Amino acid sequence: MNNFSWIDNVTEVVFIEEKTGKTANLTRRECSLKQCIDSKAVRYEIIHSGSALLAKKTK
Repeated sequence: MNNFSWIDNVTEVVFIEEKTGKTANLTRRECSLKQCIDSKAVRYEIIHSGSALLAKKTK
């Protein structure tokens, strides 16, 4: 079961970076992540436990 079982059609995914304090400066890593998202360099992957790919990565 997932947390989205009540949603039939997902139309948008939003990444939220919450900042506290007076400045909202992003770290280098956060800037890099934002650039990937902005340029649509994001993908969705499924890894099945027990698969050859997973077994290869853990050796």
